[in-house]
Amino acid sequence: MVIGVAVGLGHWLATSALFFGVLKWMGAAYLLYLGVRSLLTAWRPTMPAASGDIATADSRSLIRREALVAFSNPKAYVLFALFLPQFLHADGESFALAIVLAGLVYILIEFFCAYLYATAGCLLGRGSVTLRRQRWLDGTSGAAMIGLAGWLALEKRPG
Repeated sequence: MVIGVAVGLGHWLATSALFFGVLKWMGAAYLLYLGVRSLLTAWRPTMPAASGDIATADSRSLIRREALVAFSNPKAYVLFALFLPQFLHADGESFALAIVLAGLVYILIEFFCAYLYATAGCLLGRGSVTLRRQRWLDGTSGAAMIGLAGWLALEKRPG
């Protein structure tokens, strides 16, 4: 994603309404899908049996899933293509280097956040989460994702 922006993705997002629209609607559809899936999970009749699926999942499978989530995240594309470049006072080759360095910092921050989420998930997994609390968490996150999908769908292209 960072490399894509460094070699011109920002130009496409800034100048092509079609490209921006396609990316926007893909992001909104994905958020809607995640939200509906989370709501359906919230309405399940019983607590799912504890399985070691995630704990025993192949590392490559987990990395592949995380990469899919990262590549389908329109927030990062917009951040790197439209927002961040206006603060970088570089041109030509130095701009590409500056955006790559900013991308590396972003990836480090994302890694730290993912580590915190994983740690919190591990701690929650060790405790006993009641069906009521799990439904509340799933329902709240599902409603938030659906709301964000609607917000994204209503966003206009800058400029």
